[in-house]
Amino acid sequence: MSDEIRSKGKRTSLLVRRPDLTVEAFRKHWAGPHAAIATSMPRIARYTQNRVEGVVWIAPGNHEPYKADGIVELEFESEQAMAEAGKSESVRRLLPEDEPRFMSAITLCQVPAGAQQIRPGNTKVMVAARLADGRDIMDLFDVLATAKPLEVSVDPVLGAAHRDVLAYEKEEPHAFATLWFEPERSLAGVFGPTSEWQKAASQCLTRGTAWLIDPLPIMNG
Repeated sequence: MSDEIRSKGKRTSLLVRRPDLTVEAFRKHWAGPHAAIATSMPRIARYTQNRVEGVVWIAPGNHEPYKADGIVELEFESEQAMAEAGKSESVRRLLPEDEPRFMSAITLCQVPAGAQQIRPGNTKVMVAARLADGRDIMDLFDVLATAKPLEVSVDPVLGAAHRDVLAYEKEEPHAFATLWFEPERSLAGVFGPTSEWQKAASQCLTRGTAWLIDPLPIMNG
């Protein structure tokens, strides 16, 4: 692994499936053999496999969108617990050995813990965002507010890492955001090309992608 992630309690990671696998095969391995390895790590507090159902927005401009077929939210009981898990056989050997069996890319990001991962009955949208020069996280909150969600959380990216044998995002997001909507809310209206979101995001972000998510709680303590 490149840069070691300092222990801060949570990892949010972008996963891209192997192109020779179907979405169904990717998800089956992720929720089966891979989840069994991941949950063998000690002192996990919450673990959600966010299955990407579709892209609902891409930042305008010449930058490539962030790519993901799945987004992991893996939270530990404490910073110390995350550090201890990082020394386990699961992290050092078993997970890196298993990832190429169903992924073509992974970008592992260190973020603060605490954001809500599951909200039954509501629609979940996750955003990976890179801020324009001179912009900060509070500016991102202003963009998110234009979507008028029921609830929103922002996880600043504190550090990133990758596996040498897999592709990864060379320019990691500055933050991940989660937005929750009423199930009947039209996302086309929220994220469309003439929306308030588009206007605000085009001034604040240089790169970004928003995905409709089907969250699968693996551990929800």
